[in-house]
Amino acid sequence: MALRGADAWDFLNLKKQMVEADHLAVLSDGRKVPVFIYSNGGQQQYCIEGEGCFHETQKYSGFVRFEKISEPIAEVPAPAQKDNWTPPARNSASWLKKYGAR
Repeated sequence: MALRGADAWDFLNLKKQMVEADHLAVLSDGRKVPVFIYSNGGQQQYCIEGEGCFHETQKYSGFVRFEKISEPIAEVPAPAQKDNWTPPARNSASWLKKYGAR
């Protein structure tokens, strides 16, 4: 359903006052839609967007529950392996055996 110009203006002004929540609304048909928050009379209202208007989540007939959006887990880079090899001391027995005294 397309919005008329006047309706679209009101819709966009209302949406501009809203903040997207860190939750999704799970609907009875399995869809997960973003939840928006706005203040109305000092109370926070939670709503979802649909068909060119907003519906309060608790009053929406297809609303099942809220679901927190999981934070993407950043892969921890593997620690760089340090080269711990050190040459043998020149006066060690193995060095003297291999190269002789100089």
